Amino acid sequence: MHLYTYKMKTTPNRVDKSQYIGDPLISVEGSLVDNTNVMTPSILIKNSGANKILKSNYAYIPEFGKRYYFIESIESVRNGVFKINMKIDALMTYKDEIKQLNAIISKYEKSGNFTNKFYNDGTFKNTEETVIQYLDDFPDKDLLYQMNSGAPIYLLTCF
Repeated sequence: MHLYTYKMKTTPNRVDKSQYIGDPLISVEGSLVDNTNVMTPSILIKNSGANKILKSNYAYIPEFGKRYYFIESIESVRNGVFKINMKIDALMTYKDEIKQLNAIISKYEKSGNFTNKFYNDGTFKNTEETVIQYLDDFPDKDLLYQMNSGAPIYLLTCF
């Protein structure tokens, strides 16, 4: 299987990281380690370019359905052989499908003894195309806050 590694230069929660990964640091054939899967694969590679491998924090495997991965760790197994442990980046892998979604995103903010649905705490970013709908009649707001300890709640509904 073929593996491309990159140095990603953005936050992991960005959907499309295309502009932030640049050209591949290495492009190499590898083999799967036993007891691995497409969500969290471990791959053995033979490569003498240890400096480039150790600078890598992101990967792409076309044979796994064109999936992108965060590199969790890189282990030196022996001289020139490395084990790369990865975790899927679902946002980048499915970025085209995500960008085509029509969605309603709602945020409910509660602070102290008052509720202010217009409070902007800086965690919610939107663009001109975003439609925001506040749900005043959510069935059990207290349950949401018990689960989330008073942190902002986001509800994404796709249609």
